[in-house]
Amino acid sequence: MLNLLFTLRQSFWLLLVLLLGIKALESKTWANPAPTPAICTQDLAPVIDEIIGRSLYRRSHWGILIQPLNSNQSLYSLNAQRFFVPASNTKLLTSAAVLLQLSPNFRFRTPLYTTGTPPDLKVLHLVAQGDPSLTNADLQRVAQELKEHGVRQIDQLLVETTDFPRSNINPTGEWEDILFSYGIGASQVVLNENTVTLTLSPQGIGQPLQGIWSDAIAGKQWAINNQTITRASASSNLVSIKGVLGEPSLILTGELDINAPSDVSDLRVLDPHRYFLEYFQAILFKEGIRVNKAETVKSYISSNLETLFSTIESPILSELLKKVNQDSNTLYTESIAVLLSKNQLENNLTNLGVDPEGYSLIDGSGLSRQNLITPETLVKTLILMARSPYGEVYKDSLAMAGKTGTLQGRFKDTVVEGKLRAKTGTLSGNSALSGYLDTENDGVIVFSIIVNSSDQNVSILRSGIDEIVLNLAKLKKC
Repeated sequence: MLNLLFTLRQSFWLLLVLLLGIKALESKTWANPAPTPAICTQDLAPVIDEIIGRSLYRRSHWGILIQPLNSNQSLYSLNAQRFFVPASNTKLLTSAAVLLQLSPNFRFRTPLYTTGTPPDLKVLHLVAQGDPSLTNADLQRVAQELKEHGVRQIDQLLVETTDFPRSNINPTGEWEDILFSYGIGASQVVLNENTVTLTLSPQGIGQPLQGIWSDAIAGKQWAINNQTITRASASSNLVSIKGVLGEPSLILTGELDINAPSDVSDLRVLDPHRYFLEYFQAILFKEGIRVNKAETVKSYISSNLETLFSTIESPILSELLKKVNQDSNTLYTESIAVLLSKNQLENNLTNLGVDPEGYSLIDGSGLSRQNLITPETLVKTLILMARSPYGEVYKDSLAMAGKTGTLQGRFKDTVVEGKLRAKTGTLSGNSALSGYLDTENDGVIVFSIIVNSSDQNVSILRSGIDEIVLNLAKLKKC
């Protein structure tokens, strides 16, 4: 009898454990995210209102317009006709106007002329045309061609420039911006994007961080006051780079752990003309070609004996625009913006159908806080460009969610990955996202979401914008 009771008790506990195990498995299954329910178009407004109405955003100023590509009826609108600081969403207007003016196959061309015959040339004359894509590899090919033609000496290396319509310093940008690569404006003389990288790495404990320039020729233009330090255990692991107004100086402060990764910063080349000449001379010297004199000139009267030696060509405009809109490269944007006068830019947008009262542009890249654009203007530009002959080229120039450019690490593993093409925009206190979203139920949705005058970190602003976009992907007609 006792054995029977013991067996029954064992069976009872075994059954209980089994039931609890099944329950645990069921609970584990229920803990996984359930499929997100669809949102009826008429219910979109309260969803967005709830997001932007949170306490995080109570001091932020939102502008939103959401509209199907093939409809004039908006799905959601808030302050759509009011002006906002668009940040790099400005590039959407600039790239549209340039594409309409020049066509996708336009190229920058940089001709080189020679006077004299090998082995001694009297003049090597390069006419700078503001090509933002020109690199040391292009100059290397020229040097090799000269060597193959038997050139061993050049009496005079001339880089010709003309009066350029814009400075390589944005006059309405913030002071700190001009130190870094993202603040570089257009320049007629460009080499390696007029950018040099400074890498700061830990050394021994108590020692300053070691600074290494990616390019010694460009790096020597800067004087460095290194006040950094290597710590056994740093409290911040932050490095700050400040400039000295009117001086070619950088003040480095901050600290890194001895085992911390290096701090990497992309800075501007202070004097693009001197950098170009010194770099070109160094390349020629490596190929066994001596240069006796090198200078930049604003104008040059060509000799009758001068002949075209070679021409450096940029990639086609459709590829350059990917640097503009996918990578949000300021130099590329300002370089192509220079190709149009302000009147041409406005006329192209007006002819497209964009109301000139809907924007006021100070620069082409969006670095200036004096730029003003309405969400309605951005959506209108996106829709009209999608319907233009260059619609696919324009759309392909934008970053793809989770895949390319400034959206490569954004929207990863979400329903919009690979289905969203958009332009980002970021300034302190401001964030923007405008573009095209392919949806399963509602076709292509065009939108512009801008938030200004916020006291929140940009990452928090992006989080709110991204949540709105993810909800757009759930839309369906009910």
